[in-house]
Amino acid sequence: MSTFASSNTSPSIRQYPNILITGTPGTGKTSHATTFIDLLSSLSSPLPYTPLHVSEIVQTLGPSAGTRDEEFDTFVLSDSGEDLLLDGMEETLSDLNGGYVARARE
Repeated sequence: MSTFASSNTSPSIRQYPNILITGTPGTGKTSHATTFIDLLSSLSSPLPYTPLHVSEIVQTLGPSAGTRDEEFDTFVLSDSGEDLLLDGMEETLSDLNGGYVARARE
């Protein structure tokens, strides 16, 4: 049987999509993510979503990952920093049993 023809119970099929909320500082990313997760958790059959704060992951990458922009109070990733970030998030986001609500500054 081909992978395409496999049933929906296959472990390789994502049950819950990952959601990415982006925006400039002060646009309500955290408020929206928190409200959304609270809503999903309050359902009679709660959905397994977890918050993922991209800025917290970026802070662990070290100084070679980019530079701090003081004017916009954000960290600007270099190309190598972007690769490090995506590699670091790939394993977490590949969990097929739940979804993530990630928020990140543009």
